[in-house]
Amino acid sequence: MRFSIVIPTYNSKQLLNNTLEALNYQLGYGFDDYEVVVSDDGSTDKTFDCIKNTPRNYSMRYVYLDRCAQSCRSRTRNEGRKAASGEIIVYLDSDILVRNDFLSEVNRYFKMNDRFLLLGTRLMLNDPIIFDDIKTQKVFDQYAFNPHRYDILEFRHYLFEQYSYNANAILFPWMQVYSNIVIAAKKWLDETGGFDENMKKWGMEDLELGYSLIQHGLQIAINPRLVGLHQNHGPRNDLIIEKNKEQAYGENIDYFIAKHPRALGLRRTISHKCLRGEIPMHKFDLYFPKKDVYFTYEPGKNIDELKTEITHYANAEGFSVLVEDFKEDADLDLWVQSLGKTKSVIRYYPQSKRLNLKEFEAFLDKERQRQFVRDAAKPATPSQVSIPGVRSFEC
Repeated sequence: MRFSIVIPTYNSKQLLNNTLEALNYQLGYGFDDYEVVVSDDGSTDKTFDCIKNTPRNYSMRYVYLDRCAQSCRSRTRNEGRKAASGEIIVYLDSDILVRNDFLSEVNRYFKMNDRFLLLGTRLMLNDPIIFDDIKTQKVFDQYAFNPHRYDILEFRHYLFEQYSYNANAILFPWMQVYSNIVIAAKKWLDETGGFDENMKKWGMEDLELGYSLIQHGLQIAINPRLVGLHQNHGPRNDLIIEKNKEQAYGENIDYFIAKHPRALGLRRTISHKCLRGEIPMHKFDLYFPKKDVYFTYEPGKNIDELKTEITHYANAEGFSVLVEDFKEDADLDLWVQSLGKTKSVIRYYPQSKRLNLKEFEAFLDKERQRQFVRDAAKPATPSQVSIPGVRSFEC
């Protein structure tokens, strides 16, 4: 088995059913190529009854974990991985819809290097999904990447426009590891233990995974073509920390800093503010005068000659190498990231993803303020705890 798609879930049966339906249409991949492992963190909404008879073009295993003192997102994802048989683990949240080329885009990177920790991005949907629109794939035409639709772009699109779609050009790229779409070879996850189950409260467990895997020798990569649709089920959650999650998030930050005191190389109080998003990371991105060198990949250009020129400047000191990809059909995104850290940073941009930073920043500021006002009066919700246990079965 090449791929195991591990989907953690909790009381989200309709969103999950949509996610499972979208996975039916992977081009070039059949029943023997990929499986889905649904890891249920003690749902009480009869999730299994909702999904058990959904027609599927892949095998599926359903793992149910009773709620207990050990319950947490990390445990749910780890139990899903333990039940998986694929070489590559694709962590996918239960509210994410993927296109029919999703596994092809994952495989494009892992054919080159199985030590990638691969990231995708999301489009934030504003309306509920019609199930038949998944079957016809109409939903993916309706919600395609649009550089002017700031309302559906996530915060990382802003960050990647600011820095690059080359993860090697981003300061602390592990801070961009979001568990909604994150992929790694199973053997490395098994060796490191995967997500840290001591982080039982909300937040930071995905960033900790990213940092730990980097320390284990993996390399973070961003696939700009790997875009999922984040189904609408309330206000978007990528801009502010909700009021009822602030304390839990802060405690997980404290745990992270205690475990990895050198992760940011800053004093504890400053590290804490950075991880809370109170200090933009570009404040620590030291600037040295550099000579800008621009390259474009466009019709008529020889890709091998272009790579030779880029490599020359990347391996020299004192340059800022900017690469704009107007064709996006020659794996230039993969090649640039495979170079790893270079003496002169390469900033790679697929032209279809270019954004107006000032306009996007104005939208983000306005949206954050709107969400802050909305969240101020939102009450906290208690968690559920009961008897521990794990049940797993084929379906």
